[in-house]
Amino acid sequence: MFVVIVDHEVVPERLQEAETTIMENGRRMRTSPGFVSRQTLRSRGNPLKITTVTCWQREEDREAWSQTLKRLLAGRDISSFWSKTPEAEVFDIIPEL
Repeated sequence: MFVVIVDHEVVPERLQEAETTIMENGRRMRTSPGFVSRQTLRSRGNPLKITTVTCWQREEDREAWSQTLKRLLAGRDISSFWSKTPEAEVFDIIPEL
């Protein structure tokens, strides 16, 4: 299993649309093979920063979801939601002792 953390910095005027899109994507993600869990977080220090934390069984599962997401968002200009490009980082889970 592994975790993907994505930081989204939202343009103030597009906050509602960005939140809606992030939450819709999360609902859709929950039906994907290999999906384990997801948390959506808003920074207390910067309410325009939304971070998603997702856990997946296998890289192939996440890649399949990524391709599905691209198809779902085709034709939508979501780049105008972000003040900078969302940044994703992948983490391996270290089993607890």
